[in-house]
Amino acid sequence: MRCLDRGVWYALRVRSNHEQIIAALLDQLNVPRLLPTYRYRRTMRNKSTWIERPLFPGYLFGNLELSQGPKLYKIPGFIEVVSAGKHPVAISENEMESVRLISTSNLALP
Repeated sequence: MRCLDRGVWYALRVRSNHEQIIAALLDQLNVPRLLPTYRYRRTMRNKSTWIERPLFPGYLFGNLELSQGPKLYKIPGFIEVVSAGKHPVAISENEMESVRLISTSNLALP
């Protein structure tokens, strides 16, 4: 699975438990994004169900041009582009490919 690259991949810090909502809003803005998830089995009252959760709670990845920055800050629950000081940290395509492989592996946690 390969996303159409428009810019550079960045980690986006978002409010916890808002990852899915913000991913949907990024889709509406036509921003390529990746929200890696994992599945685990939750058992309550002798009934088990599979739950899908973000692999990195409070974060997702976006392929951005930094000129889109002001639009991102209008998204409710968006906090920041992960930075070192005042400079956003880009994520290499090799690292993103590794994250994609993990998220599409369908491995479940016990």
